[in-house]
Amino acid sequence: MEEIDTRQDATGDLKQEREVGDGTVRPTEEARDNLAETEKPVARTVMLRKERAGADLRSLWAHMDEEGRLHIDGQDLGSGTATISPDGEYEWFKTFAAEDVPRIVALLGGSPDEDALDVLERWSGKSYDLEALLRDSGIPFEFFSC
Repeated sequence: MEEIDTRQDATGDLKQEREVGDGTVRPTEEARDNLAETEKPVARTVMLRKERAGADLRSLWAHMDEEGRLHIDGQDLGSGTATISPDGEYEWFKTFAAEDVPRIVALLGGSPDEDALDVLERWSGKSYDLEALLRDSGIPFEFFSC
């Protein structure tokens, strides 16, 4: 009878493995099937900000989803978040509708045929200016924070 080992990996995910004849450990058929069902292609992500100041870390990145919406997501870690987050972590997510992406590309100096992420990549390192420009543009977006 085959012995199946279920354990957590370093990320906390449960892994099911079995030992084959030569001592090699491989995922079970069920684990491979589950992975195949949940695996999604990794979307291209553009890093717009990655700053460290002492123990504080501030990050901002952008990606497009399957429906053509633009996501600009951020995360601040450290004591600098104390005014809005008692646990030292603040995350926010802005989602712009697909029909507004061409307006954003134009606002950021891109041409109509340019990829939005290519245009955003030029704003890497100028993310605070980017955020102000988008905020002042009046282009609507969905917002969520935690």
